[in-house]
Amino acid sequence: MFLPPAISFQLAATRHSVKQMHSSKTKFGLRSILLVAGLLASFIPAEAQTTAPLNQPSAVVATNSVSAETPPPTSVAATNQPARVPPPAWATADAPATVTNQPSQVVAKTAPANNGTNYDSSWMLPATEPKTPPAYDSIDSIREKAEAGDAKSQTELGDLYQAGKVVPPDFNQAAQWYRKAADQGYAAAQAQIGICYAFGTGVKRDYTEATKWYRKAADQGDAVGEFHLGLCYQMGGDGVDKDVVEAVRWYRKAADQGNSDAETSLALCYQGGTGVEQSLEDAIKWFQKAADGGSGLAKSWLADCIRQKQDDDRTYAAAMEGNPYAVGKYAGHGFDFLKKRADSGDVVAQYALGTDYQFGYDIGKSPTEAVKCYQKAADQGFAPAETTLSDCYATGTGIKADQVEAMKWIQKAADEGYASAQTELGNKYRSGRGVAQNPETAIIWYLKAADQNFGFAQNALGDCYLFGNGVGKDPSEATKWYLKAAYNGVATGDVNLGLLYCNGFGVIKNETEGLAWLYVASVEGNQGAVNRLPYFERLYGPDTVAAARKRAGEIQTAIPSNSFEPVESAPAPLPQTASASQSPKASGSGTFISSDGLVLTAAHVVQGASRIQVITATGALAATVVKIDATNDVALLKCSGSNFTPLPIVPSKEARAGTSVFTVGFPNILIQGFDPKLTKGEISSQTGYQDDPRQWQISVPTQPGNSGGPLCDENGNIIGMVESTLNPLTMAKVEGEIPQNVNYAVKSSYILPLLDDLQNLPPAVVSSAGTKFEDVVGKVQKSVALILVY
Repeated sequence: MFLPPAISFQLAATRHSVKQMHSSKTKFGLRSILLVAGLLASFIPAEAQTTAPLNQPSAVVATNSVSAETPPPTSVAATNQPARVPPPAWATADAPATVTNQPSQVVAKTAPANNGTNYDSSWMLPATEPKTPPAYDSIDSIREKAEAGDAKSQTELGDLYQAGKVVPPDFNQAAQWYRKAADQGYAAAQAQIGICYAFGTGVKRDYTEATKWYRKAADQGDAVGEFHLGLCYQMGGDGVDKDVVEAVRWYRKAADQGNSDAETSLALCYQGGTGVEQSLEDAIKWFQKAADGGSGLAKSWLADCIRQKQDDDRTYAAAMEGNPYAVGKYAGHGFDFLKKRADSGDVVAQYALGTDYQFGYDIGKSPTEAVKCYQKAADQGFAPAETTLSDCYATGTGIKADQVEAMKWIQKAADEGYASAQTELGNKYRSGRGVAQNPETAIIWYLKAADQNFGFAQNALGDCYLFGNGVGKDPSEATKWYLKAAYNGVATGDVNLGLLYCNGFGVIKNETEGLAWLYVASVEGNQGAVNRLPYFERLYGPDTVAAARKRAGEIQTAIPSNSFEPVESAPAPLPQTASASQSPKASGSGTFISSDGLVLTAAHVVQGASRIQVITATGALAATVVKIDATNDVALLKCSGSNFTPLPIVPSKEARAGTSVFTVGFPNILIQGFDPKLTKGEISSQTGYQDDPRQWQISVPTQPGNSGGPLCDENGNIIGMVESTLNPLTMAKVEGEIPQNVNYAVKSSYILPLLDDLQNLPPAVVSSAGTKFEDVVGKVQKSVALILVY
């Protein structure tokens, strides 16, 4: 394919930066119901109107100051008791507004004709788009009819003087003509003279008088009067007492007539639960109506409300799954909200209401009432409530202590797969609380919870391996579990990991890394870490302290926050010290291809290594590079030992686009853990990056650390090796788009020449018809190894 010179040059300039090798070197707050600009202009003090010419009112802007929601704490108790967080802004019933008296230019527009029932007053208010002026009778004709006492003509004449169209602007004349028509009971004029009194245009400002005229117009069904009367009730003050329920009633009357200002106000009431039960569905409906009517403000707020609804739905879904942070956010809606939802049978609300009663968050403490709430939710099979109810029975909180009932409820929640309950059940078997002591059974339950990535269970497993509770003592295995717990925000795991590194117990001694983990634990409030830090700081000295603090910052960046939503986080670099010989600087994946210790990996994984370790299920092995093909990015390592489980490597010529393939490797080990990870996909193209014939493009998801891992066919034969991916950041700069799962593997046909003179390589595998894919994967997992480079 011929490319123009300019494009060829651009590709050549970017090719080395676009491809990225895989070694791991590693609510919107509730607004005040006060609307922007003219929606509350009638309530702005005259002192703010410093730039308006003559008596013309200036526009004002209402803003709402909402504090950012406080994030949840970094750890929770193993009982899954939700950490209390302040009510999120979007759940607050009636947030106060801060009104900024910011004058701005009023856009003069021509007044529309008054039909007597559905008068559009928006021409008096600031707007982004001018309205097309309607046709009028001649000014002489209108004046003649007005002077003859025709209320409709009097109102039209007032409109013309107010807008300064056809006649010079004269607010005094406008107010006089509105008043004449209003005194005759003409509803549209009554609404307009009310606005004049509220603004102080043509008459002395008088909020009481304004409210009186709004009511007269509203009582006749005038939508503008109904909307402004609703505002009066919303804000309270002179002329009427604050009554948000009454405000909603008038907004609804005006909204039902298609008044977009009222539709927007009603939507905001539904969104914030002001004067009406909160309903984002109804808020979206009314915002949509106002937006359809041309309100740009409503369009903007509609988008916000839709995002809020999506966030609310995610919060509830996470709370239903028992996530304590989500329950805490849900509880932030407040007592009245929870009580209504709980009485309707909502299990999350029942459970959250129980926490309110137990800890006295929104009301006085009442453990007895808390147990009643927990019981209601538990009776509906809600695992978090079952777990907490078990704790109440075990401790006699709000109910008579009963260890049999405690075991019944915790067992029920654990059997339902709730990780917190499984961990607590493991604690009971491990300690013998309420049940016969059985450390081996404790391990079974810890593993079930740990498989769900539950940090407290992982930390407990670390303890068990460290001290030999229910399993043989294995400090290295303990370190693995403590590391997982630490990266799940469990501060105790941080402390234990720090002490292991400081003492070189179960892990290569690394004073900087150990002190760094103690710093991380101290920031999370762990008193054990706080107490130990002074000793280790004196022991190691200022240079190590400075390096450890820097490393602690890297660790904290890599640890996901304890939110119920997934958090994307860059992997932390592997622990490093001043001595490259003591701590690994990179990691990758490899595969045993012979029983006597030959390991296949990528050349770039081991490039520049002074020492290499191959980590298997049975321990760490020293390895050396015996062959390397830098051109094709292939390296062959040799470990001492025998009886390894090898995988066969076969020619790749039979594979083509669409062939199903998979890999097993060790991506992002400090984030995803040290167990081998399976990912599946297909061969997307017979050629790789820029049509390189040595590679395939594959749809198998890969991450940093997958490099050097095997690309296998469905029988478990190696047909390639995972090598690289398109660099998303560079692609975003070059093409303006982030690539979606574009990865590359070296074909085995370019690997086999490196192995020509080797003996005893295993033969190809041909699986029988009844072979399960899980069994094939299990064999591959036994053959892959983690490569650490020093």
